[in-house]
Amino acid sequence: MGDAEQIVDAEGRKGVSATSAHLKVSISKFQESIKAVLKACELEYHEEVIAGTYIVDYAVGNSLALEADGFTHFYAGTENFTAKAKLKHRILRSLGWNIVSLPYFQMKNRGLQLRTEYLVNAIEKESGADLAQIRKLSRRRQFAVS
Repeated sequence: MGDAEQIVDAEGRKGVSATSAHLKVSISKFQESIKAVLKACELEYHEEVIAGTYIVDYAVGNSLALEADGFTHFYAGTENFTAKAKLKHRILRSLGWNIVSLPYFQMKNRGLQLRTEYLVNAIEKESGADLAQIRKLSRRRQFAVS
């Protein structure tokens, strides 16, 4: 793992921040656009966190993964996840992550307010917590850097 930051949460799950020069991560324009939505929600997050054999786009708190699911995560011309995307979500859930999918077709051509509303509703549905509770969890920095 070289000099990548080790991240260990309160439950002992390990991740690696993908900021190391040894890790090559490409961030799509769509994924980059999600940052404005996270800021509008006043959520603190870690970007590009390795969880098992996968990289989580955005991690909030110690178990909430936000995935910017672009068109390659869906079968052509549909809103159906590919088998590869389903497998990633299934494995991340087995590792203890709550997955919030942010599909490109729900986020494109919408203003910041509508994208923010979509994100808040998706987080509340997946986590069972309201946005204020999620904000508190995100600020606790439950990921400890060692």
